[in-house]
Amino acid sequence: MNRVRALIVRCLMLGLALLATGALAQDHKQALFERVFGGLAELDGPVAAEVLDLPAGERLLRDTDGDGSPDEAWFLDTDPRSTIKPTLVRAIDEDGDLGESGRPDLDSDLYLADWHADGVVDAAIDYLDTDGDDDPDEMVIFYWRQRMPGLEGECLQAWWSRDLADRNL
Repeated sequence: MNRVRALIVRCLMLGLALLATGALAQDHKQALFERVFGGLAELDGPVAAEVLDLPAGERLLRDTDGDGSPDEAWFLDTDPRSTIKPTLVRAIDEDGDLGESGRPDLDSDLYLADWHADGVVDAAIDYLDTDGDDDPDEMVIFYWRQRMPGLEGECLQAWWSRDLADRNL
């Protein structure tokens, strides 16, 4: 009986250690995204809570610079292809055209995704229009890696793609 109790206590201690390690990793992940994206990576708080209360498919548009035109769209991803629910998305308009349609686009916007809406950024995608023709010429996907060969500790890995022929593919 004592062996069983000892085994149960060890399993509980291991479980608590793994939970603490996971929470620490989440803190490190968020800190790295904030280091790269500053305050744009903050997805926890009253705005996130307001978005979580919105009906499916609704967007919260925000004018953060006070110019009378929205420059951010917050929403829950409702795409049926998305396997992680809920996914909170903060899309930052970088070229001033969000007010025209009320929808973020793919020419010059930054998307930050929070899988499970737990306040921690899990991935970011930045679309760049480098020639002014209102279509994406470059796309950068950022995601967190706990370990990366050749590096010590956590890092953000970036996958950068360019449309050199400007065919919008």
